[in-house]
Amino acid sequence: MEKKIKMESQETVNTPLSAKLPGFVLGWAITDLIFCCLRTFSVLIDALAILGILHSHTINVLFYYLILEMILNLMIVLFGGVTNIMLLCRNAFAVKIAYVSIFFTACSILFSFSQLFIAGSGNETKGSAYFFGKIMGFLAAVCIRCILLSFYWKAISMGKAFFSGLQGSSEAQK
Repeated sequence: MEKKIKMESQETVNTPLSAKLPGFVLGWAITDLIFCCLRTFSVLIDALAILGILHSHTINVLFYYLILEMILNLMIVLFGGVTNIMLLCRNAFAVKIAYVSIFFTACSILFSFSQLFIAGSGNETKGSAYFFGKIMGFLAAVCIRCILLSFYWKAISMGKAFFSGLQGSSEAQK
């Protein structure tokens, strides 16, 4: 039994159903799909916060920060979710969409550095243990996100090699 997949060159490639995604790719597709579902709650919380700010009629810097954060999170959820579902369905186009998801995730990580300015604008002194804890927690979160993003990049690279191998084996069969 074979499944037809559209490849980059727009030709149909016959893929045996027995050809399975590498375990690392499959594992990260499932893991990232779960992360995308969890990030959906962040989008909803951001939307509620934006509505609360609009209701209070006090639009400030936080309002614009929340809008940009919600847009980035929404793009990660949409592109990441679609990518992971397409990977699980063994669709080669998922690799191209994954790069868009990776881009928005990297933008979100870079944008999170603006939280340092918001976190540092409180009443605590810059040398206090409380402020130091905020900075260390932020840096730990950014490091974890970068590590997870690098694993996802590796999984997408392996997926690209998998689909390239399928395309190469179908051309050899001709």
